[in-house]
Amino acid sequence: MAQAAAGALRVFRILAVEAVADAVRRRIVPVIAVLAIVSLFFIDSCSACSPAVTQNGQPVELSQLVGFAGLISVVSLGLWTLVLAGALASDHLAEPLADGSAILLLSRPVSRTAFALSRLAGTLGLALLTGAVLLGTSGFLFSHRHGLALAPVGGVFLACALGAVTVAGLAMTASLWLPRTLTTLLVFGTVWGVGILETSVRLGAEIGGLAGAVARYGPPLAGSMIAALSSWVEQPLAEGEALRLAVRALAWATLSVAALVLAFRKLEIR
Repeated sequence: MAQAAAGALRVFRILAVEAVADAVRRRIVPVIAVLAIVSLFFIDSCSACSPAVTQNGQPVELSQLVGFAGLISVVSLGLWTLVLAGALASDHLAEPLADGSAILLLSRPVSRTAFALSRLAGTLGLALLTGAVLLGTSGFLFSHRHGLALAPVGGVFLACALGAVTVAGLAMTASLWLPRTLTTLLVFGTVWGVGILETSVRLGAEIGGLAGAVARYGPPLAGSMIAALSSWVEQPLAEGEALRLAVRALAWATLSVAALVLAFRKLEIR
């Protein structure tokens, strides 16, 4: 039993490494690199400036509002990372199915579960590496220049990682039936749509119906990252809120991976 498990783990590791290498070779990677560099330049400028604004007729320096500026910047980069994960996943499994390379691998002693999970791991590896650079750099800049605590950024990355698993898992599942362009558009609209809904609810907006249910019970894509940075804006979380958000994020990530595995195992491959 142990020997079989070790063999399966070795096969998965080989497939995951190949999936990461395949993701790096994608044509979208240069675009990702350019957008990441532009984002870092923007954050560098944002964290360095300190213009004066007026509130109730009184001048307020940006240094007094830097916590909110930092939260908006970091959470926006986190959501961008989720979009990146979904965009990469939109054809990272569908493409080898279309070109026939998946059939060659699956004809060997490689399970469908291992193959699907390795492709997901390849997507997440590249997306989260990019996210770590963006979030870490932005957090360091706000911490170094304005004295904000750096530790909460680690919580943002963990929340971002669970969100990336959810988005990539669902996008990869959808890509088994939908074309890449449509899947990517759905990812973009869903991530930012859910993020805006969650933010609105946290600001006190009353949203009912399906949109309200999504904001309160859907994957906490933005909510968990905002909660991680609550100390930056000096707004303590309600009792048990952090635990509830963590459970929701973990549940959605688990369900997304399970949906991918189940859908791929049931898929008829020709």
